[in-house]
Amino acid sequence: KDPNCAGLTLLGGEPFQNVDGMLTIVKAVREAAPEKPIWAYSGYVWDDIISDPSRCSLVEQIDILVDGRYIKDLHDSLLQFRGSSNQRIIDVPKSLESGQVVLWSKLHDQTRFIPEIYGKDRAAGEGAAS
Repeated sequence: KDPNCAGLTLLGGEPFQNVDGMLTIVKAVREAAPEKPIWAYSGYVWDDIISDPSRCSLVEQIDILVDGRYIKDLHDSLLQFRGSSNQRIIDVPKSLESGQVVLWSKLHDQTRFIPEIYGKDRAAGEGAAS
């Protein structure tokens, strides 16, 4: 119930490879502070999680899932709450209810804008502008 704590995030290693341990923590947080959102980051993708009964038991207890491995070649520093463009921010309750992946409605990725004049200078020295 600490007002300085915004919620719980499961990450590091792979939370879905330690379902029993994570369930204990998640259920304790849900009981103590049901209003606090619970996020999980996983290298697994949604379909791999929901098709496995054990992993599904954990995902059913969280609010937001960031799925997919980080892929260095797809890195983009402008993405919100994730490192590579293959990763998705999934609204778990809505996805479970609808039977298909529903992306988080508060997602606001930034876009990169380089005016043409700078792109020409950059292309001459560093390669094509993005």
